[in-house]
Amino acid sequence: MNDLQVMNAQRLLDDFESPSLAAHPAIDVFLLGLLMHQIFTGRQLFRNFEEAKKQLDDDEDIVVGMGRCKDLIGKYAVENSVCRTPSDRITVKELQTLLKQLNS
Repeated sequence: MNDLQVMNAQRLLDDFESPSLAAHPAIDVFLLGLLMHQIFTGRQLFRNFEEAKKQLDDDEDIVVGMGRCKDLIGKYAVENSVCRTPSDRITVKELQTLLKQLNS
């Protein structure tokens, strides 16, 4: 992760006032989902802050675009980590179980 990506993630946390990103373990899951997306696809889920804000404000689910990802566990983990609504996101415990399966 380069400095610009770290700054963008920090800006997302500092500047974006939304119930979707309120301080909660779900925000950790969301940010981990963003990191996993980049690991599996080699690209960021959002091109910039404005795109992230727009998608989080929409009533539609976030499209992760991992159709070519061959790791089904990884794809499932990402898709369920970056849900727009925190209550719809995978729990930390469930995520830990999935990540253990990635290493086996």
